[in-house]
Amino acid sequence: MELAGSSLEGVDGLSFVPTLVGRGPQKRHEYLYWESAHGPKGQFTQAIRWGDWKAMRPPNRPLELYNLSTDESETTEVAAGNPQIARRIEQMMRPAHEAPPPQIEPPKPAGQRWR
Repeated sequence: MELAGSSLEGVDGLSFVPTLVGRGPQKRHEYLYWESAHGPKGQFTQAIRWGDWKAMRPPNRPLELYNLSTDESETTEVAAGNPQIARRIEQMMRPAHEAPPPQIEPPKPAGQRWR
């Protein structure tokens, strides 16, 4: 958007133009948060990457924590051994989650058959 000259007001993100054009240091988010659809409708797995840590919380399950500096393949879950890190990540997850808006089906055109 920045390259096209659009306003970045209200955008939840950071421009990566400084990296593309070699213009000063790149701003960074404190962490990266995402969700992926999983299980029944409306349930999502939450995930955060924060420094060397990656955490995931599948629906109705406890937080899973991995230290990527020593375990790039995410084979050893370490939340029990790192309760302070797990608590901090859960604090980040709460405000980052936003419920998706309801999906509204558009009206069907008159006179046509639909499956």
